[in-house]
Amino acid sequence: MFDCDGRKFEGRADIHGVLTLKVKGRETREQLRERIRLAWANFRAQHPLTRANASKLLSGPTVDGVGKVDQQRYLVIKPLGKSPEENLEDSSATLVFVEDFHGQVDPADFLKHVENTGRAIDPSQSLSKLFVLPLIKLSDGAFQLPLVFIFAHQITDGLTMYNWLPHFSQLLNQPQSTLLTTLSHLSSPRPPTTPLPPLPPAQEDLYPPIPGSPAHKRWSWLLRRIQRHTRRPLPPAFPNPLTRTQPLPPGHARRMSPSYPSLLNYGTVPPLNTHRAHAVLSPSASRQFHAVARSARVSLGATAFALVGLVMQTLRASLHPSEGEAARADFIGSFPLNPRAFLLSEYAGPADSLMLGFSAGLVLPFLPLGKPVGLRMRVLARRAQAQLRRYQRREVRIRGKGIGGEGKEKGARELLQDLYLMTAERSEMLLGEEERRGWVVQGGYPARGNPTGATCGVSWVGAVDALMRGPMAARGDEEGKWKDRVGGTVGGGGDEDQREFEAAWMDVDMGVRVREREFLVGGSTLGQDRVSFAVSYDGNAYDEALVRKWEEKMETILLEDAPNSRL
Repeated sequence: MFDCDGRKFEGRADIHGVLTLKVKGRETREQLRERIRLAWANFRAQHPLTRANASKLLSGPTVDGVGKVDQQRYLVIKPLGKSPEENLEDSSATLVFVEDFHGQVDPADFLKHVENTGRAIDPSQSLSKLFVLPLIKLSDGAFQLPLVFIFAHQITDGLTMYNWLPHFSQLLNQPQSTLLTTLSHLSSPRPPTTPLPPLPPAQEDLYPPIPGSPAHKRWSWLLRRIQRHTRRPLPPAFPNPLTRTQPLPPGHARRMSPSYPSLLNYGTVPPLNTHRAHAVLSPSASRQFHAVARSARVSLGATAFALVGLVMQTLRASLHPSEGEAARADFIGSFPLNPRAFLLSEYAGPADSLMLGFSAGLVLPFLPLGKPVGLRMRVLARRAQAQLRRYQRREVRIRGKGIGGEGKEKGARELLQDLYLMTAERSEMLLGEEERRGWVVQGGYPARGNPTGATCGVSWVGAVDALMRGPMAARGDEEGKWKDRVGGTVGGGGDEDQREFEAAWMDVDMGVRVREREFLVGGSTLGQDRVSFAVSYDGNAYDEALVRKWEEKMETILLEDAPNSRL
């Protein structure tokens, strides 16, 4: 599915991560470049999927059991070279120093062009790429270093990105001699008893096994299919109120002006424009957000769902004032489901590429607009918490106890079976006609679908500060280390014998090339508990002016009945 997304739709679903670092030290620009080359080579050596490419086998197409022509496309992991020089040369082919072409670059503008031109990676060569943007000097003498990572979705996911990018930062902070030694060790000819960094295990291998005979296992899958056929669908959802009056069909994306012709492919226009939006709550609005979570005794993730739902409901009512309250449909937020908590306990490693599942959606009722914002937020947050709890490890296992005498693992196994079947169906639906396998997952008992799609997608990752600083905790406080040092000279002259270097993260922004009509909201907390939301959305389907209204409403709605609100 993700391979087809990338090949047929110019990198659709590719994940982009913009990591902004604050660097300080005595290295020259060329020394800094060499450090980045070594860190990137080590990163690719230690995460084998970043060395993957998607290629056709030389044997050519074959015909499978249902008469479909199989193009024999496979994910191929390129072996490590036998010397550090060979691996540096290989990794450098996926590393671009933008300063060689442009002295100054606005990171947000560059990302916009990356997302709205031809696919930035060549899947036949590599499914990963790194753009190093020019340094930006800061007022304290340090420099801002923006890095734009691009990965095909078939090798990573949003949660893995919060493991990979901090790991790259950690590598960048290591002495160059250590980086070279590590790369030399990984590159040297290895005896059979010395393993290379392993591939992450296949996801299906981590599912809790179905006990019993083959007949019992087949019966278990049959029951899941019948339950999907007979289940009650969700109620209708109101459509996203930010939709254009006349949405532009795929193939009518706006062509970008060729600002970076030496770096990006302007000759190809993707089927639709991917746009970005951000809503960062003020300190006072963030305090109100946290107060809702405390008073309602719910998680911050449930509160984020409530806030997005409340704002969408408010905008829907303002754009359709003649619509009576009784006629208003519910808000439904789809969300990616992380299956890691339900896998076998043997897999306890950090996130290193695992496909997320597709949830059925979370339903929030359309509440009367005359009620205080704080009251509506508490009600919606509790509704969200009750539904999100169904997907928590403890709740799933409790529901599985006593059913058929199989104990606590059954609930998790059934949830994963649902995810597997849903993903197989979704893959078949999203593939192009010539790519489909002809799978009929449900046989003669089709799954009962929902009457409408979701209003939008919502996810919550938690505290970005903790995610990004976790791997670097042993390094201590960066600012404290720099306090008594001489101002950095990165980018200028430097004494090679006395060079020092440190890089601390300043900001991270994740995004994705969207599919048709997607509006994907990702929430998190920044430093000092500031609440932030970043959105990737289909610019053909949604009105930019209305999206700006959404940003403003997200940032201000919690203050509308403060300070008298009893949150």
